[in-house]
Amino acid sequence: MDARRVLGWTVAGIAVLVAVVHWVAHLGYRVLPLSLGWQDLLLGYPVAALLGVAAALILGSGAAFSRAGPRRSRP
Repeated sequence: MDARRVLGWTVAGIAVLVAVVHWVAHLGYRVLPLSLGWQDLLLGYPVAALLGVAAALILGSGAAFSRAGPRRSRP
């Protein structure tokens, strides 16, 4: 497996984890000793969204080049 794909899926997994922890915090269980306002600002859905976009960029960065096929040299 390509290192870029591993990194992309790792970042995507972290994004999902951040979103789930933030959702659980809104249900009343505080994982971190921060107020809910600080969690919303620092660790909430915006961070999960940024990590998701970063994962999409990492995973999609080589897609156009891999579909093009190998380059052929001209004689």
